[in-house]
Amino acid sequence: MSQELEFLGYSFNDSGILVDKDNKRFVFTTQKEYEILGEAITEYVYEILEKKFNFQKLYFDEDNTEESSFIYASQNYKDCSEIIIFINGSGVVRAGQWARSIIINENIDMGTQFEYYKKLSSNDRGIVVFNTNDNISKKGNTKMNSKDAIEHALFAYKKFIVPYNFSKIVIIAHSYGGTVTQNLLETFDDLNSNIRCIVLTDASFNTKKVVEKKLKNVPPIINYIISNKKLGEIIKKDDCIVYASAGTEKHERSSGVCVEAAINYINSYLNN
Repeated sequence: MSQELEFLGYSFNDSGILVDKDNKRFVFTTQKEYEILGEAITEYVYEILEKKFNFQKLYFDEDNTEESSFIYASQNYKDCSEIIIFINGSGVVRAGQWARSIIINENIDMGTQFEYYKKLSSNDRGIVVFNTNDNISKKGNTKMNSKDAIEHALFAYKKFIVPYNFSKIVIIAHSYGGTVTQNLLETFDDLNSNIRCIVLTDASFNTKKVVEKKLKNVPPIINYIISNKKLGEIIKKDDCIVYASAGTEKHERSSGVCVEAAINYINSYLNN
């Protein structure tokens, strides 16, 4: 357990539920205390990525780590033929998280990307976790090549993905991460032929813009959107995207609820 979280008197029980020293669930007090708790959870998630999943922390600039953004990746990712890239939404969430509010109020598995790592990792399949909201240093400076989510993702993709010979690439993105993914497709169109599929979870994605740009390589895309329909039920099809039910009507829960359907979709393309 991270020192920050322990200092605040919280821990996650065996069911992944955040509890205090009396084994009681979190109760909101003030916004300031909620934000302090959220920052402690960010550090705890980083700790899990490094210690449980054995991910390496890769800085944009190894010579100036205090002012540099970073991503996480499995130790052997450069040697893998298949790679899964994770892109979170906007706001306070950092690498490894889908929704902070779900981590705090429901459980850690529903609010993080952990279940995806467990079910998708293999010896020949690497994991890369972007950290698109890591834009400001502790000194208050804008981090180089990471002034916003899009710049972060474009730089991370160019530095950590493009140089390596991945035969199969999958992108999983939540919420605003869909717009970030769209920018990746537009910027690296010549390289997109190796992207086998894209999974979005209740994400923003401008299909009209993609069609207008006449991209050469648009992979299969599915967007699991909030709906009262059963998980995976097809809701509609657009020019280059399929919309399916995420199995929940709550935006923040979409990634956690649709995990099994998303993984089956991914494997259907990676296993071909």
